[in-house]
Amino acid sequence: MFTAIVGADRCVQLPGEVPEGQAEIVVLVRPATGPKDAQVLQECLDELEHSKLPRRSKEEIDQSLELERNSWD
Repeated sequence: MFTAIVGADRCVQLPGEVPEGQAEIVVLVRPATGPKDAQVLQECLDELEHSKLPRRSKEEIDQSLELERNSWD
């Protein structure tokens, strides 16, 4: 018996000591216990909205990027 994380591709790598041949495989899926993605995103957005971080306009960000790119030459 071993524990694995099932990725989006639904593939699981078996340990090397598992011999080749016919096998019976039992999958027990644990219910998700963490918060949902949308909930986490909303919490992050709420935190940003109430933070004291300085805000920059699109134009300020574009200018900073242009200055940085020009410094590469």
